[in-house]
Amino acid sequence: MQDSESGPPGLSCDSHHLEKAGILHYSRTILTALVCAGLFHGSVAFADEWRTELGAFRVGIVGGSDLRGAAARAEPFRLALEEGLAMPVEIFATRDYPSLIDAATRSRIEYAVLSPLAFAATRKSCDCFEPLVAASSGDGTDSYRMVVIASATGPQNPQGLNGAAVGALRVGGAGGLDLALLELAGNGLDLRQTPNRLVLFDQGSQLLSALQNGEVAAIIGWSTLAGDPTEGYSRGTLQQLAATGGEISDYRVIWKSAPIPYRVHAVRSNLDAEAKTVLRSLLPAMFEADPVAYDSIEPVYGGGFVAARPGQFTVLEKLLPQDVETAPVAQ
Repeated sequence: MQDSESGPPGLSCDSHHLEKAGILHYSRTILTALVCAGLFHGSVAFADEWRTELGAFRVGIVGGSDLRGAAARAEPFRLALEEGLAMPVEIFATRDYPSLIDAATRSRIEYAVLSPLAFAATRKSCDCFEPLVAASSGDGTDSYRMVVIASATGPQNPQGLNGAAVGALRVGGAGGLDLALLELAGNGLDLRQTPNRLVLFDQGSQLLSALQNGEVAAIIGWSTLAGDPTEGYSRGTLQQLAATGGEISDYRVIWKSAPIPYRVHAVRSNLDAEAKTVLRSLLPAMFEADPVAYDSIEPVYGGGFVAARPGQFTVLEKLLPQDVETAPVAQ
């Protein structure tokens, strides 16, 4: 065995060097094999150090009131990670996002499945997790935007809504409404200050009717802004308007927020590089290679995983107070 490359750079298993060392009474072939084998096993042992140190790779998820059920539903995903990482994997289920964030900041987990706002809170709290992948939807999108929708004959920009009534849903996801209000204030429309009026509705149908009936001058909704605009895009408030029989040409988007990603899968920043490499290869391929595993962890977003970047979540950090432990985190 000559010119083996199993050793680290700068170390060779060339038998010529063994001769120069004066070890001629051994069989060169046998000795070379033994040395190379030793170097190989040494490199394997070094590579396995992080696995030994961790013992088990812990994946944090939010399970609500049924922690055992949540862990059981995620079993196919756990098995896929266990096979890919070649080490034991455990599901660490918590009741809510604040508990999951606490587990992340206290190094009780290596991997977390988070809402975008929960990831922003984790990152602002300890800067110890980094995004790996984000879930994408079946329409090919991996984010959505908050939008302001007005009638086609109404205001052309947010400033034109000063003094008017603007409708929105009382409950939104992932801090979407809060982000919209924050960014709109920076664009000259502070809906929390008089004479402006923010009118909150409990149901989406009430919100749409308020715009259609002229009860409000505009509404804050959401949209993928992807797909056919004449049909209200692929998903969102404009599409809902179209579904009620309204003509999309009667409305227009006069403002849009920064993109808000869907759910993010993140890992500890100090996780061994080998583990990150395995996951970056395994996760994007999971939707096609192991759809059961993908669906067990992402039953809502049926488009597979795409690479995520830290910059996608920076805008959401603006919603968090200095003391992120007191921040409400959207589910």
